[in-house]
Amino acid sequence: MKSCPRRWDALISRFATPLTVAVLLSVAAACGCSTARHAKPSEAPSPPGMAAEIGEPAGVSDFELEASPKRDALPEAPVLAASVSKHLFGGIPARLQGDNPEVLVNTGYAVGYSESAKDPLWAAYHLDLKKGTHQGTRPKVKFATDDRTTAKVKDGDYKPRSGEFDRGHMAPDHAILKFYGVDAALETFTMSNVCPQNACLNEETWEAWEKEVADVYTAEVQEVWVITGPIFRDHPDHVDPVGVAVPDAFFSIVVHLDAGQPRILCVKMAQGVQGKHLLSEFVVGLDEVENATGFNFFPNLTPAQKAQATVTDAHWQTGANLIPTFHCRLAH
Repeated sequence: MKSCPRRWDALISRFATPLTVAVLLSVAAACGCSTARHAKPSEAPSPPGMAAEIGEPAGVSDFELEASPKRDALPEAPVLAASVSKHLFGGIPARLQGDNPEVLVNTGYAVGYSESAKDPLWAAYHLDLKKGTHQGTRPKVKFATDDRTTAKVKDGDYKPRSGEFDRGHMAPDHAILKFYGVDAALETFTMSNVCPQNACLNEETWEAWEKEVADVYTAEVQEVWVITGPIFRDHPDHVDPVGVAVPDAFFSIVVHLDAGQPRILCVKMAQGVQGKHLLSEFVVGLDEVENATGFNFFPNLTPAQKAQATVTDAHWQTGANLIPTFHCRLAH
């Protein structure tokens, strides 16, 4: 059989027939996730892309990707996305007020996507060092429109604010590549997985935090669950004319099990953060994140279990320095 080219539209034309859609829906129902949609990126042809080293931070030169050479071929068959429960600890985040976002399931992560904000409100992923890691290069490709969404935000929609914001990954390509492989990392380059993120936050401090989780914490405790997302003010700024809401800050919640008991660390970074910092500067309580986002995270845990889970844990190494790998593209 012919190999499948490394393009989203080729994957769709190959797999999204009426029969396979019916099969996928049956599988989803059997897994208990009938309301979640599985990965089906845009059918629009992808412009050229190229590979960069794994060490390159998420977001670096994202606005230069359109001029990149053509990308290589994908393996013939993509990995079928599993149930959303694979990616979450303690249940799907529950909205305290308003409608819950639509859950979109991908190979290495899931997101709760808001059609009104045109952003993911959370992204969840599970990293387990015991299952091994993958080698490869960071996919450097144009971000794909996610046709599972109604908003269908496009790669070019961020252009009017490109002097301020990157398309900031919520589920980071570095972690997904390392623990799920290159094909899964490609799925992170989807517009349903990004928010407008200050370029210097994305490329410096946030990048250092993402690698702290994927590299340091997994080496320390072997297995972590992560939920990451935006925090908005009551009347947020927008990227016009498409109307993508701009967050004021971002949160990240990390969980590991210590002798079977959950331990939770919460981090919050404002859009203006950049450069090297102590991790301790950003540590906040779970209740602060829940109040700021309007979500009940880990709904399967009781309030007492949550309180016990957020006690101080030396594994988090909150005195560590977050040291960026690269300098911000906007730095002078």
